[in-house]
Parts: sequence; C-alpha cells; structure tokens
Amino acid sequence: MEVSIGGSGYRATINAYMYGDALAIARIAEHFGRKDVAARFLAKAAEIRRLTQEKLWDPAAQFFKVLPRGEGSQLSDARELHGYTPWYFNLPDRDKSIAWKQVVDRRGFYAPFGLTTAEQRHPKFAISYQGHECQWNGPSWPFATAITLTAMANLLNNYRQEVVQGSDYFALLKIYTKAQHLKRADGRVTPWIDENLNPTNGDWISRTRLKTWKNGDWDPGAAAKNAARTITIQPIAT
Repeated sequence: MEVSIGGSGYRATINAYMYGDALAIARIAEHFGRKDVAARFLAKAAEIRRLTQEKLWDPAAQFFKVLPRGEGSQLSDARELHGYTPWYFNLPDRDKSIAWKQVVDRRGFYAPFGLTTAEQRHPKFAISYQGHECQWNGPSWPFATAITLTAMANLLNNYRQEVVQGSDYFALLKIYTKAQHLKRADGRVTPWIDENLNPTNGDWISRTRLKTWKNGDWDPGAAAKNAARTITIQPIAT
C-alpha cells in the first residue's frame, strides 16, 4: 500500500488475517481430534482480537487505524479503507459498527466510481497522475473494495446494527461492477479490471500513465509488469 497516508506500522489488516488464520487452524485441528492444538490457536485468536480492538481502534474517530512502530507512537490521524478488514473475519465487537457510516459518506470513502482508499476529508487525500504509479492515498483499488464488500456483507448478516442497510451494500456493489470496464480507442467498451482507479471518473490511473511512461510513449516493459500485477489481484477481486 504505497504512499498510504497512515504509512507503515501495526495495521488492522495483518492482525485480522492472523486472527482468521488462527481460527482456521483451530477448526482444522478440531476436525482431526487435536483438541490441544485447537485450544492453543483459539487462545491466539482471542488475544489478537483483544489487542486489535484495544490498540488499533480510535474511539474519537470511531475507526481502526495504523499505529506506527516505536515507543510513544500515536494512531494515524487518517481513516483508511483497510480499517474495515477486521469485519472480513467478524472480529470486531458490535459497538465498532459505527465505523461503517464512513462508507456511505461522500467526505469519507464513497465516490461515484469506487470506494476511495483514504477518507476524502483528509488534507493528504489525493488523486494524482504524478509520482509513484501505485498510490493508496485516495485512488480506488478493486482489491481493497472487494475486501470491504465482503466485510460489509458480514456486518449485515452477522451483526445487529442500524448504521448501513442492504440497499447501501447493493449500491456499492453496483458501483464496483460498473467500474470494471475499459473504453478502447475505437469506442468499444470491454470488461476490464486493473490496479488503481480514479474514483471520480472511472479512469484506470496506472494504464493511463503507461501510455506516456517512456519518452512520452507506451512502455511495453512497464505494461507487462503492470499486467502481471493485475493478474495476481483478479481472482481475489471477483
């Protein structure tokens, strides 16, 4: 997640993934009668769940945030879309559901062509065609949106809350699917999925930049590299 506003540090993403891994191992162990292994990994999952909510939840902002490494570090001042990842595994307590009001807020993550990776009200929010080609400080990413939509489905199915409704989910799903197209030079529109998306107009940022990547012209080498990355995220995002 290059150029993300929150930067590197302890994130809800990795902790949520480890929580899910621990639960999966525990269930596999139970299936094979290894109660000792199951108990050990259930304990690990419980500890990760506790620490994620204790250390990474910002009660003032009502959101999971990045905590930079180092003694005395403070939580990032930015809400970022990856803060919804814990719901992918049903990790948060019910009171954390308030975070989801940001997903339908136009100053939060909602945009006409895709969820933004950082809240739009933040002063460092940006949609840029300069600098690093893969930026997570504003552009929409299908990978991140797919995780958020699964997390939102879990919220709707498994939590008692009144922050978002099923109609909100389907509105976001429609935007997500509508964005996965490419208008070619001859005017034809074809199914397409790529990397970072301009959430205001649906332009695939990396692809647009590749057109003038090298000496003002298309760079086949960079295009191939970009295509390889696209292939790796495609199965996850569908």
